[in-house]
Amino acid sequence: MCVSLSRIRFVLAAAAIPLVLTPSAAEGQFALGAYLGRSSTLDCDVRLRQPGDTDLTFHDVGWYDESWVNPKYYGFRLAYWKRSTPRWGVMLDFNHAKIYAELDATVSVTGNREDEPVDAREPISDTFSELAMSHGHNTMTVNGVYRWLTRNRSGDARRLTPYVGFGIGIAVPHVEVQTGDSATEEYQLAGPTVQGLGGFDFRVGWGFSIFAEYRINYANVSADLHGGGSLMLAPWTHHLSGGLTFSFR
Repeated sequence: MCVSLSRIRFVLAAAAIPLVLTPSAAEGQFALGAYLGRSSTLDCDVRLRQPGDTDLTFHDVGWYDESWVNPKYYGFRLAYWKRSTPRWGVMLDFNHAKIYAELDATVSVTGNREDEPVDAREPISDTFSELAMSHGHNTMTVNGVYRWLTRNRSGDARRLTPYVGFGIGIAVPHVEVQTGDSATEEYQLAGPTVQGLGGFDFRVGWGFSIFAEYRINYANVSADLHGGGSLMLAPWTHHLSGGLTFSFR
């Protein structure tokens, strides 16, 4: 399903409304954050289906990220911690990572090309002139988070707070695929995603804190292509990020 980036932002904002407006929201603490970082995506299979009885699987396609090239890697989040259960929270997260296929690589290709069987090693560029998500291998997730709240000998809360979390959501990549005369460049609701994360939050004062985080994300992406057909892949992506949060009640 094709979507616009403005619609993605609207969905994320709409998902946050119940957290803000429910009566219990006044009984807890919110934390609004933003972050930068980089990602690394593991090799994965890519399946291409097109009209004319073409159904090809490209095995172990490699990816690179260019996280510090515009548009850069970034993310936004809104967390809520209820006063009665301050160790447990819920976090809405939007993550914008990027992936580019290594088009010059030669990989194993199996399946059918225009009804002719294929079982060979071929350069990816023989089929794709573009295969990327440079405007975002984007994910929107709802995460359950647990944090370790500890105190020093004087009874004051420690500044350093470790946390872990697990989330589920949707993948909204900017699909960039060109094969022959078929070109697709658009945002799509492309499938489910899950992730695990862990990190450290360090309180600096005045409601602000900085954090460093690792996460691993899995997305099951199924994208529609212009002219018919589809592209399917299920990448695992490692993330390292750091950012700033502001807490308020």
